[in-house]
Amino acid sequence: MCAHLTAHQPKLANRIADYNYIIGSLLFPPLPSSESKLPTTIYSTSHLFFLGDLNFRLAIPNSHPLSPASEGIEFAEALVAESKREELKEFDQLLIEKRKGNIFIGLREGEFWKFKCSFKYELGEVDKYRYVPSAPPRPSI
Repeated sequence: MCAHLTAHQPKLANRIADYNYIIGSLLFPPLPSSESKLPTTIYSTSHLFFLGDLNFRLAIPNSHPLSPASEGIEFAEALVAESKREELKEFDQLLIEKRKGNIFIGLREGEFWKFKCSFKYELGEVDKYRYVPSAPPRPSI
C-alpha cells in the first residue's frame, strides 16, 4: 500500500482520517480459498507494507530544549546522534497514535530512530544537516 497522507504537523486528525478512509474503502473480491463471499480488505494477506509520505511529525513541546521554536541548530545537531533521535521518538505523532490504538493496528514499524534522516542533509557535506522548521521523516511502516 502506498499513500500520501495530509501534510503539516498540526493536521494529525486529517492524517488519521486519511488512513481510515483508505483502510475502510479498499475492498477486494473474496479470496479463492475462502468459503465466505464477503469482500476482503488489505489485511487479508500474510504481509502488508504501508509506504509513502505519511507526513507524521514530531510534536515537540515549545518548552523542550530541542523544540523547533528554539534555536534550530541544536535540533539539527541532535539528528546526528542515535540516542537523541531515540529520545525524540516519544514525541512522534505516529508512535503516539499507534500506542493509543488509533492507527496502524496490528502493524509493526522498524526502529526508525536508528536511521539518520537524509532529506535534511546539507548538500556536499557528510553528516551535516541544514535546519528546516519541521520534524524529521523516517522510513515508513
